[in-house]
Amino acid sequence: MKWKGEEKMTDLVEGNTKSRLFRFMLPLLAGNFLQQCYSFADGVIVGQVVGKNGLAAIGASNSIQFLMVAVLMGLGAGSEILISMRIGQREWKLAKRTLDTLLTSVLVVSLVLSVIGIFVSRHLLIWIDTPETVLTEAVRYLRIYFVGLIGVAGYSTLSGMIRSTGNSKVPLLLLVVTSVVNIVLDLLFVAKIQMGVMGAGIATVIAQTLSFLLCLIYINIKKGMLKYHPFCGDFDFKVVKEGIKCGIPYSVEQGMVSIGMIFLQAAVNSLGVNEMTAYTIGSKIDSFASIPITGMGQALCIFTSQNLGAGEIQRAKKGKKLCLNWAWIFSAGLLLVLWSAGRMIIHIFTDDRDIVNMTYEYIRILSIAYFLASYFVILNGYIRGTGNTVLPMFSSVFGYWAARLPAAYVLKEIAGYMGICLAIPAGWIGSCIIVRFYIHSKKFTVFMKRQEEAEYERTDRKNQAIYRS
Repeated sequence: MKWKGEEKMTDLVEGNTKSRLFRFMLPLLAGNFLQQCYSFADGVIVGQVVGKNGLAAIGASNSIQFLMVAVLMGLGAGSEILISMRIGQREWKLAKRTLDTLLTSVLVVSLVLSVIGIFVSRHLLIWIDTPETVLTEAVRYLRIYFVGLIGVAGYSTLSGMIRSTGNSKVPLLLLVVTSVVNIVLDLLFVAKIQMGVMGAGIATVIAQTLSFLLCLIYINIKKGMLKYHPFCGDFDFKVVKEGIKCGIPYSVEQGMVSIGMIFLQAAVNSLGVNEMTAYTIGSKIDSFASIPITGMGQALCIFTSQNLGAGEIQRAKKGKKLCLNWAWIFSAGLLLVLWSAGRMIIHIFTDDRDIVNMTYEYIRILSIAYFLASYFVILNGYIRGTGNTVLPMFSSVFGYWAARLPAAYVLKEIAGYMGICLAIPAGWIGSCIIVRFYIHSKKFTVFMKRQEEAEYERTDRKNQAIYRS
C-alpha cells in the first residue's frame, strides 16, 4: 500500500548522502535554535527586569523539570526510532499505528505527571537546598511549568514523529510562530505587567502549548499516514510494549542524568546566589552553543534508522563520518567565539562584575569540552539510530555518575565554584570511552552485518512474491 507523500517520507535513503543529510539537518538545527529562544528570552528579560534572584529561581527549577519529563522523552525517542525504521522498510500501516499509539500514551502519562508535579514542587525545591530568598518564586515557576506539561510533552513528541518521516521543515515553520509569541509574551508579562518569574513561566507554557496545537492541526489537515485520531485511531498495546522497550533505556538515561543534575544543582546552591546565577547563565549559553552538536546527533539518529531499515548500511556509516567532521569544525569555531566574545555575551544577562567573571570561566571550560561532547553526541546518535538505546543510556549515566558528579563534589571542596566547572570535561571523557569501545567492538560489527543480510532476505522474499503473482 502506498500513502500520499511516500516519496517525501523516504528520501533519506536515496540521493546524495551529504546533500540529503545536510538539507534534513538544517531545519532541525534552526528549530532547536528557536526552541532555545524560549529559555534565552526568559533569561535575558528576567535577568534585566527581575534581577539575579529571578534567574536563580528559574535555574533551581530546571533540573527538576528535566527529571519529570524523562519518561515522556523516552517514549518520544522510542517512537522516532520505530517510525523511522518502519518507513525505511515501507511498512506504512505499522508506522501509522505506531504514531497513534505512542502519541496517545505520551499525552496520558504527561497528564498524570502534571498533577504529581504541581503537588510536589515545593518539597523537591526544598530538598535540593534552594535558598529561602528564591524559593517562593522558584515554586511558582515550577508549578506553572507543570500546569502546561501536556503541551510541552505533546509538542516535543509530535514534532519528533514528524521529523522521523524525513520532514524537518514543518516543525521549524510552526516553531517560528511560537518563538515570536513567546518573546512577545515575555515582554508583556515580565517587563510590562511586572509579573516577575511567574510571567516568564506563563509565557513559556503558552508558547509550547501553541506549538503542540499547531502540530496537531497540521497532521489532521494533511492526508495520509500522519493523521492522528486519539480515540478511534489504531491503538495497539503491542506497539506500546515496543515503544517502552525502545524508550525505557532513554528514559532511564534522562532520569539518571537529571537526578545527577539535581545533586549538581544542590552543590551549586550551597555556594550562594551569585554562584547559582553564574551557573544558570552559563547553562543558558551552553544550551545555545550546543544546539548544532545536539541537532547533528538527532539528525543522524533518524538518518541511521531509516537507512538501516532500508538495508543501506554503508550510507548510514557515511552519515556518521560526515556528522563527526561537521561537529568538530563547529567546535573549533565555538571555542574562538566564546574566548573572544564571551564577556560581551554574558553582559546580555547581567552587569554584575563578580557574576560575569564566574560565568566567563565556566564557558571557557565548556568551549574546550565541546570537542569531547561532539564525539560522544554523534556516536550516541548513530548507535541509538541502530535501535540500541541501552548502550547510549549506560554511557551517559556512567559519564555523569561515575565521572562528573564525583569530580564536582571533590573539586568543590578544593576550588569551590571553579571545581564544579572543571568537572564537566571529566564527564565527557568517561562517556566517550564507553562509546569508543562499543563502536569498534566485534559485537557491533556483527550486528551491522546481520542487518544488511536481513534486508537482502526481505528484498528477495518480496521479489519472489511479485514474481509468483
